[in-house]
Amino acid sequence: MKGSTLIYLFTILTCSLFSCQRNQGELSKKIAFESNEYEEPKPDEYYDVSNDQLCWETLYKIEYSYDDASIPPPYHRSYRIELSRDSLLRFAVESYGEVLKDTSAPIAWNAFFLACEEMDSYFLQSKKSSFHHADCTGGTHHILTLTYGPFDQIFEEVELSHYRCGNETSGDLSLDIDTYVEYLFSIESKDFFAIPR
Repeated sequence: MKGSTLIYLFTILTCSLFSCQRNQGELSKKIAFESNEYEEPKPDEYYDVSNDQLCWETLYKIEYSYDDASIPPPYHRSYRIELSRDSLLRFAVESYGEVLKDTSAPIAWNAFFLACEEMDSYFLQSKKSSFHHADCTGGTHHILTLTYGPFDQIFEEVELSHYRCGNETSGDLSLDIDTYVEYLFSIESKDFFAIPR
């Protein structure tokens, strides 16, 4: 009888001690959590828009602009190609601010993503040369603008460009942009991209 009583009391005492220690542990964890010791790190508010690996997930619009050289108005032609995630292609042509053509067309749902992949296979940046725009005027300007987002209703833009004048080129946009522009022109018919004379 005494043996059974001792075993019973020992069992109760052991369980009480274990329960107390467990409750103290849970309490310390709760206090530590409330004191932010175990707070999960918050994700960045914005993605790194310079990371082309995020192309598929975050790129919203691809825009290429060509600013023509300074030549007389009857011959001057600048144009812009826009390709957006919502499967819309736009082509606009102007001459010193006069709009000669501005047309849009729906395209295949995957055309934007294919253009994104194609872009990754070409450039994007090249080393800036020591040639400065101020050294030469009247050249051609090539601009590639990538719009990412929206992130909390805010869009982020990355702009790369280069300027060609006097057989010299300056800027941070690779010369491979010419090959990429040829690809953009292949998305639609020649009539769509016809430049008014």
